[in-house]
Amino acid sequence: MGKKKIIITPETHWDREWYLPFQEYRAKLTMLMDSLLKIYESDLNYSNFTLDGQTVPIEDYLEVKPEKETLIKKYVQEGKLSIGPFYVLPDTYLISGEAMIRNLMMGHKVANKFGRVMKAGYIPDPFGHFAQMPQILAGFGINSILFARGFGDEFEKLGLNMEFIWEAPSNAGRILGIHLIKGYGSVANLDPTIDQKTGLYKNSLQRVKSVVDDLSKYTATDVIILNNGSDHLFPQPHISSLVKQWNELYSNEIGYMEQADFEKYIKLVLEDSNIRSLKFYRGELHGGRYNYLLSGVLSTRMWIKIWNKLCESRLERYTEPFSTITWLLNKNYEYPQNYIWTAWKWLLRNHPHDSICGCSIDSVHDMEMQTRFRWSEQIGLEIFKNTAISLSEVMDLNTKEGEQFPILVYNPSPWKRSSIVTIPIISDKEMYNIINPDQMKIIDSNGNKVFFVEEEIDIEPRYLQLGEFSYSLNFLAEDVPPLGIKTYYLIPGEPPEVKEQNLVDRVIDGKENGRSFIENKFYKIFVNNNGTIDILDKEINTWFKNLAYLEDVGDWGDEYDFSGPNENQIDKIIITKSNQDFVQNINVTNYGISATFSVVYNLDLPVSLSEDRKCRSDETETNIVELYISLNAAEKKIYIDINVDNYSSDHRLRIMFPSGLKSNDNCIDADSHFCVLHRSVKLPPKAETKNWAQPPVPTHHQNHFVSVYDESRDVSFSVLNFGLPEYEAILEKNGSITFAITLLRCIGWLSRPDLATRSTNAGPSLSTPSAQCLDVYSFSLCLTSGKGNWLKSKTHKIADEFIHQFEVINPLSLLTSMRHLNAFSFRQMNFVKPIKSTKMVSSNFSICELENDAIIMSAFKRSDKDEDSFIIRVVNMSSENQKSKIKLMIPIEKISIVNLNEEEITSDVKPEILKSNLENGVIIQKIESNSFEFEIKPNIIGTFKIKPKL
Repeated sequence: MGKKKIIITPETHWDREWYLPFQEYRAKLTMLMDSLLKIYESDLNYSNFTLDGQTVPIEDYLEVKPEKETLIKKYVQEGKLSIGPFYVLPDTYLISGEAMIRNLMMGHKVANKFGRVMKAGYIPDPFGHFAQMPQILAGFGINSILFARGFGDEFEKLGLNMEFIWEAPSNAGRILGIHLIKGYGSVANLDPTIDQKTGLYKNSLQRVKSVVDDLSKYTATDVIILNNGSDHLFPQPHISSLVKQWNELYSNEIGYMEQADFEKYIKLVLEDSNIRSLKFYRGELHGGRYNYLLSGVLSTRMWIKIWNKLCESRLERYTEPFSTITWLLNKNYEYPQNYIWTAWKWLLRNHPHDSICGCSIDSVHDMEMQTRFRWSEQIGLEIFKNTAISLSEVMDLNTKEGEQFPILVYNPSPWKRSSIVTIPIISDKEMYNIINPDQMKIIDSNGNKVFFVEEEIDIEPRYLQLGEFSYSLNFLAEDVPPLGIKTYYLIPGEPPEVKEQNLVDRVIDGKENGRSFIENKFYKIFVNNNGTIDILDKEINTWFKNLAYLEDVGDWGDEYDFSGPNENQIDKIIITKSNQDFVQNINVTNYGISATFSVVYNLDLPVSLSEDRKCRSDETETNIVELYISLNAAEKKIYIDINVDNYSSDHRLRIMFPSGLKSNDNCIDADSHFCVLHRSVKLPPKAETKNWAQPPVPTHHQNHFVSVYDESRDVSFSVLNFGLPEYEAILEKNGSITFAITLLRCIGWLSRPDLATRSTNAGPSLSTPSAQCLDVYSFSLCLTSGKGNWLKSKTHKIADEFIHQFEVINPLSLLTSMRHLNAFSFRQMNFVKPIKSTKMVSSNFSICELENDAIIMSAFKRSDKDEDSFIIRVVNMSSENQKSKIKLMIPIEKISIVNLNEEEITSDVKPEILKSNLENGVIIQKIESNSFEFEIKPNIIGTFKIKPKL
């Protein structure tokens, strides 16, 4: 090894909120930025400060001091202040893949406004990194990642260095990985004291020399990175003088030092002659060998995860696509680009790891995060509402004043689907006597009569005036066109005519051998006296038994980690399948198009841990848990909705699904970001992990589903979830797999030093009583099964449908003062005139259809870079090449393949070692007037920019 090239990077790691709320940290940020500007002014040799790889701190600062904007631009353009490429530094696992892309897009937008984006993937502190991160970063022209957390024993077993090549699944992308093995503050808080005899920063120089020597043991190249900063640390004014002294003393002996950012460091590494010898790593980074992983955050304050999923789903699959559809079909519609980004920015500001993970003080989550979620959700919904009005103005809706009212059913998936939809009705006694379900008819646009059922529902109180109440009409919306709309009509004053017995597809119920069952053409479900269910998959003649029982255990942990009892503590475990006395009642309701079992548990759980924390309290509270297990007529899905009235503290509640299936390699499949991971269910032996900073735990992350495949039987079983990211796959004694899905993890401390799963604190030991989650919560799951593994049985598509339900639109209601998206209030709608439409668009249409079940669509939006074009993003979820065709409603003028930042792709990837299947990962094979065919390589994310002929 030759002389070193040493980069020292003054920086701060800026948690926007954590053990202080945002405004208190911003006050500190303002002082930090002011001090930095003074250093620039007084020391022309202070050549760089890096603002933590994100841009939101600049926005936060300039809101307080807008007069500093010109100065900030000057230093960014000169390379003295490095910002980006991210908008915020997110937790990577707990946000969607599209949210990560939007984060990087916004980070680039903000940084470019100031003149320069730091093109280095500096994301030091998230609790692990998903497997497709290399492809996402490469998709933004970022050829590196610098991180501190995530490696398990792979680092040593593979003989990796600090520098390595990280490869996405199926070689779908490659970047330079930099494992900050000594953390992201290797030379933080350098002593500014000058030795009186020598005039040198003696202590600082000695420490830097020691760290350089230490890091040299781990490097494959002759380039060293020194992080001069850490959490909320201010810039140190003496760094430029320290660099000068180092070079005078050690540049010939050890190596030359430069004060620069991470992009400069990456450039030097990639230019090093040893770059060709770097070793490869493929897979996720979710281990705790060198730093705490803190994976218990997957289940902390679960309401945050659910609300985040709701907001992401709203923007990705409803607001953006629906706005794009309307922009394509209505020339008078102004696409709300900035308004959509406003919704995204409020959501992205909830994505820093201390926020989305739920590991901050209570006020951060209960006040500030809730407001941001609420604003993002409101903006996304309001854009959707206004867009629906504009779309209805060009649709051929056969409206007759006071006679029939259009119901638009929007399908957010690019394939034809059928599912049950709900129409809320707001009425009062007088109106109900005139118009009620016995005097209503629903037809489709061809005049076919539709069977519907009435059901009691609750509606948001703000929509109900004095004396009003609400109910709903539910019906099966069949064959709704791909990424399109099917129109129905509600006709008051006429009887329904269609009876349940006329249904082709229906759900039946009954009893066999004393057990109640519900059944559709796919499944037959029995409910047992202990509340569990037995399922027969009729298509593959396979039983799944004793599903959906509850498990409750004590939690001695904190916001970062679950902790069971240590050797001096005693747990009290409650499992509902072992005692049918927990079951309060079981009922069945059958509407013909759907049927539901309701199981109500009265769980007498310990009120908390004992005061000395040695056991769970003998005092109990009754926690009411309601399970609703539903079958719809035309779907191969078993819906499970759960309400929990939680009165207990210091515990973890999970729902259990014993599959009865055996995996031949003791692995399961877990949905992740733009791929499905094959994960082992076995933990490494304790002897192999005794030197880990934090030993591995059996719980892991999932996006939309986990699945087990029994190769000997060619059968798979999958559990789908909405915003419940923590699961455990339990290997039973007989070799079968049981899935445990965490519903609640209730704890009262930000951090504690006395966990069985971690050796010391992960943050300050602050009380967080709100993290006990003493409230009423609702959770949604879904079960499916089939022949073949998750891909063959289309689990990924079924999960997409479960997450992204049909949206019902009542355009006339949107014209009333109520402005409810889908509710009918006949009293208000009597004053609304029929929509004046140009009738240019059919009442039933598909804007986009995607062929090939192995490929999913993750984005349909107008281009940010080209306002006369739109974007379609697809993902090959398989490990094989796939061919596909996309059919469009509108003609194509031009189509091109772009990167994730919606820029033209350059194939000049250097050095050679970073070349991957991402280059030419998607090839357009044939373009016709309204469609195009393409081939896509395994696990590739492909982005098309299409200019329509309008």
